[in-house]
Amino acid sequence: MIDNRKDKKVSMNRQPLSNSPFFAMRKNNVKWPTIRKAYMDDNNVENLKNYVTSKGRSIVFLDGQYLTKLNRYAGKAPEERAVFWEFMVKEKDIKGGLFLLCWLGNFHNGCIFHASPQFPQVQCWYEALGYEQANNIFEKHAFKIYKEVVNIVHNGQPIIDNEVKDFISTGDNLLRFS
Repeated sequence: MIDNRKDKKVSMNRQPLSNSPFFAMRKNNVKWPTIRKAYMDDNNVENLKNYVTSKGRSIVFLDGQYLTKLNRYAGKAPEERAVFWEFMVKEKDIKGGLFLLCWLGNFHNGCIFHASPQFPQVQCWYEALGYEQANNIFEKHAFKIYKEVVNIVHNGQPIIDNEVKDFISTGDNLLRFS
């Protein structure tokens, strides 16, 4: 594998994730697709909370506000709704769970999603399973959470954004054949 970072002056945040089953399709757009034109409201946040806290998946769910500079481009106030949760995922034949830290925030153009494995707990997974297998487990479960979040913030209506549709369709195909 060639490490392009040594030969090109490209932002670290724009390096292609060619080894990532879910993000390779996004080339150098290495972030979760923005959930455009779908926003959190009281009803879907309650549905999200129920999803997150059911079956012992989460012991943390925070609902509040954050300040974003993204709204300045649309001339809107910087305060927006955001939720944060800790989500335990399990993998068949592996004892224990991995906690993913998830954040969802509104902004003028929709919702932004982030997910990350809890550190230093993920280090145990890297040491026991190897970096690649542990990351594949993390990505698979983070994708499942993202897909559910997209459905919840769309309030059962069809997904509006083609980029999100394509990402979910590709991810579903990866899950089907794994």
